[in-house]
Order: sequence, then structure tokens, then C-alpha cells
Amino acid sequence: MSTQLLKRAVRLFPRTDYLDHSAVRHARRQWLRSVTYLRCAGDGSKWVLDQPVVRLR
Repeated sequence: MSTQLLKRAVRLFPRTDYLDHSAVRHARRQWLRSVTYLRCAGDGSKWVLDQPVVRLR
């Protein structure tokens, strides 16, 4: 797991006083799983921006 992704998860899902800490940890883990799946899918990347754009004439 990339340190950069872990830092991004902490920034996206901050731990505050009014949130349940276990819910924050769960959201971070699920976000990391989703990003990892989209980047490393078996049939190629599923990111929209990674797909080539074909110009229609």
C-alpha cells in the first residue's frame, strides 16, 4: 500500500470529536480498497481518465 494513498485517506476522512472512530477507520479502509481495485483490476485500469479518448470525426 502506498504511503501517499494512506495520507490521502487520512485527509479525506479526518478523525473528529463528533464522529465514531471505528466508522472513520472503516471509511478509510473501504476507500483504499476501492482505489486499489480500480487501479489494479485484472482486465486493466477501470479509471475513467486512464481510458483513451477517441476523437469522432
